[in-house]
Order: sequence, then structure tokens, then C-alpha cells
Amino acid sequence: MVVLGKESEDAIFNFKFPKLDKTKDLWMKDPGKVLVLGDGTRQEPWIWRIGLQEHGEGSEKWMIEEDRVRWFKSRALMTRWREEVHMREAEFHRIERAYRRMTDAWTDIAKTADPLLCALRAYAFKRADYYQGRHREATKLHLEVVGSDLARETDLVNPV
Repeated sequence: MVVLGKESEDAIFNFKFPKLDKTKDLWMKDPGKVLVLGDGTRQEPWIWRIGLQEHGEGSEKWMIEEDRVRWFKSRALMTRWREEVHMREAEFHRIERAYRRMTDAWTDIAKTADPLLCALRAYAFKRADYYQGRHREATKLHLEVVGSDLARETDLVNPV
């Protein structure tokens, strides 16, 4: 019986299989999890390819099918990423528009209020200033997101 991680005294075993490194060789990508940045460059260890015929039809078909599955999974992730980016962009525009409208509404209330009602006008100007501050903050965050390295380097219209 072969126990992974133990050195075998069998010369054929040692010739056929590389030495097992427990820290590097006993992992594999989880197909159920979403890929993270850098997963595509990380190659699975040799141990997961043992048992495939090196030049047989079965292994070639299997490898093509595996590549096909990974391609479709990556395409689905890219589509979700695009959709998420477009949703965030639309959210920023809605938030900015809402704050702008609230600023205008409170400013109009302050301007049309009876000059004798100073407290009402002061409150209305205070609310207008509050919403104007939120609008500035939302615009600043929107520009930071659009100007980020990830946003500049990611071409969602014409992906590679």
C-alpha cells in the first residue's frame, strides 16, 4: 500500500512519481468557489494529474473538457463582474441625482419661506447644506472608484 507523503523503497515508484512536498502538493482549486485574483496563474500540483494517460485519447478529451468548463466558468464570472460594475455605476448616478434634487428642494423651501419665519428658513438651509455635502461625498467616491487602478486596467467592453 502506498501512503502519500512517505518515501517508498520501491525504485519504480520513486522513478515514476516526483517527491511529494506536503506544503505545496496537497492542494487543489475548489471548483465550487468563485475564482479570486491570481488563481488563473496558479497551476495545480502534479498529484492531481497522476492516473491520466500522457498520450491517450481519454486524457486529451478530459483535458479539453476541463478547459471548456473553466472557460465557461470564467466567462460567467466576467459577465457577472460586468453586470455588477454597471449596477454600481447606475447606483452612483441615482444617489448623486437624489442628493442634488434634495438640495434643490430644500433650497427652494428656504427661498420661498416667509422671511418672518427665520427658524424655518435656517432649518431648510441646514438641510440643503447637509444634502449638498452628501452629494459632494458621493461624487468624490464615484470619481475615486472610476479612477482606481482596477477600473482603469479592466476593459469590460472588449475583454481579452
